[in-house]
Amino acid sequence: MRQVMEINALRLCGLLVVFPVLGSANDLLAPELVRSHGELYVNLQLCSNTYLEYRHSPRLAKHYLNASLEIQSAYISQGQLNALVDAVQNAHDRQGSIEVYAGEGREDFYKRVFSNARCERELKLAKAFRF
Repeated sequence: MRQVMEINALRLCGLLVVFPVLGSANDLLAPELVRSHGELYVNLQLCSNTYLEYRHSPRLAKHYLNASLEIQSAYISQGQLNALVDAVQNAHDRQGSIEVYAGEGREDFYKRVFSNARCERELKLAKAFRF
């Protein structure tokens, strides 16, 4: 799972190499808005990974992945990809502070933290996503 998360982060960071001028827009977004979008992006990616690896539902996994990619696409179109990349990196750092219960395996952890209810809430937030 961590490898998948790292690959997704690398894909996003790789866009900076392909589109180096996108982060140079004059209009900057409010930091708290970008932070919340970064968290939403990461949570949707982790929901996608959880559904793919542990809930064995590729269809729903793709649904969550597509929602995260729509956020990424919106930042690209606004010329704010650098801001999103920073927010995603910070969100990944905060994810490491989630408590693992004694005796809890990897699968149980991801199913608990990225429950059906949480992933659905994240998806609703993504559907309401606006700049």
